[in-house]
Amino acid sequence: MQQKHSSKDEKKIFVNPVITQLIKVSTDEKDIKGAIDDIGLRKADWLFFQVNNNHTDKEGGTHWSLLLYSQNENTFYHFDPICGMNDESVTMLIKKLIDSGKKIPEVKYVICPRQRNSYDCGPYTLMFAEKIVENIEAGREITKIRDCDAREYRIKLRNKIEEKTKPKEKRLKEDKNKESDEKKEEEKEVTKTNEEKMEQKKVERKKNAGTLPTRNASLETDVEMNIEINVEK
Repeated sequence: MQQKHSSKDEKKIFVNPVITQLIKVSTDEKDIKGAIDDIGLRKADWLFFQVNNNHTDKEGGTHWSLLLYSQNENTFYHFDPICGMNDESVTMLIKKLIDSGKKIPEVKYVICPRQRNSYDCGPYTLMFAEKIVENIEAGREITKIRDCDAREYRIKLRNKIEEKTKPKEKRLKEDKNKESDEKKEEEKEVTKTNEEKMEQKKVERKKNAGTLPTRNASLETDVEMNIEINVEK
């Protein structure tokens, strides 16, 4: 049965993907040990690795997944949004991370939510990390991950990136321009409504003006008839 965790004080390290890639593809044991020691990987309770399927030291790769390590359990958990896609990359990384002072760690391939397209591996990998942290701090089983909406998460990420990258003055200017545009739209609507009312009044005036001659002509006819009658008398 999956062990539960409830301590918010447990140390968690989210390893930079660049460092993860360095450890995975490097053949220099000294560099690998140096990277592991510098980050303090051996002292953390939980280690989060974002793993890419690029097996070289050049730019590249087409898929991301999350590898989690529990120090207390000496167990790796692999969360892959496309089942089996990153197994080879994860195996390469785990071989470099094994602590010679401990027994061989257990590796578990977790049944987790899967992406439904070819481009949401990044959002899913980040969502997995967030959900796992929530589970650790709430004392839930770490592998129980639900409610992963990639579309909603992409919007959330975009908003966060915009907040970080756009200068404050630029954001204020954009907000002001947006407010100004909204005000102009409201004024247009008011103007349009007023014009429609004026046009309606013009139509009503024309309609009323068209009926007046008829009534006047009728009056004139009545007057003429009365005059003729009086003359005959």
